[in-house]
Amino acid sequence: YKKLRKFCYTRARNTAPIKEYKKYEYIGSGWEWSVFKKDNNSVLKIPSGIFPEVNDLGYLKNAEQIYNILQKYYSPKFLARTEFLRVNNNNILTQEYIDGNDCLVIKFDDQNKKLLENLVEFFKSTKELLQNERWMPDYWLTEEDNGFLLRNVLILSSKNSFKITDFTRYFDSSRMYPALTNWYFNWESKRVNELLNWSLNQLNSLI
Repeated sequence: YKKLRKFCYTRARNTAPIKEYKKYEYIGSGWEWSVFKKDNNSVLKIPSGIFPEVNDLGYLKNAEQIYNILQKYYSPKFLARTEFLRVNNNNILTQEYIDGNDCLVIKFDDQNKKLLENLVEFFKSTKELLQNERWMPDYWLTEEDNGFLLRNVLILSSKNSFKITDFTRYFDSSRMYPALTNWYFNWESKRVNELLNWSLNQLNSLI
């Protein structure tokens, strides 16, 4: 596990992602996908080239399967509309364009009522997902100075709501072997409950 983790992080750090695709504007890259703005309403995601198997048909089917699972638990307002396409032996994701931030610390003293209402709903859905699937996307949820980090979720520029835009984890520690699955399930369940209780209490304090 440690050797595989080191290999993946080293390769991701030392491999330049694809930054050009046709004439589309480059937005950014992760371990799996490079993102390009197609028009004012949509983006294209293509394999970033860091890990070749992201372009395998099986990888595309897995991503779509996870997306379909998430649809069972989250309201459509929390999921970026996504199509999964195989074009000329290449994986392509077409996703709605969202003007937002994917790496935002939400402060524990936040008093945005609409955001808190959405966080309550989001964490309730995430709790149900975890209980039934023993897995969740890579939200991080790590504690930062006076708040917590929410990643792979685009916080809209209005900061009232957010959309899940990344559904898979390339290096998924919770799927390595049973002991790690149990550890992550327990840790993530505890963390989601903590943040659900915080968002409920913070929301109630505003009523």
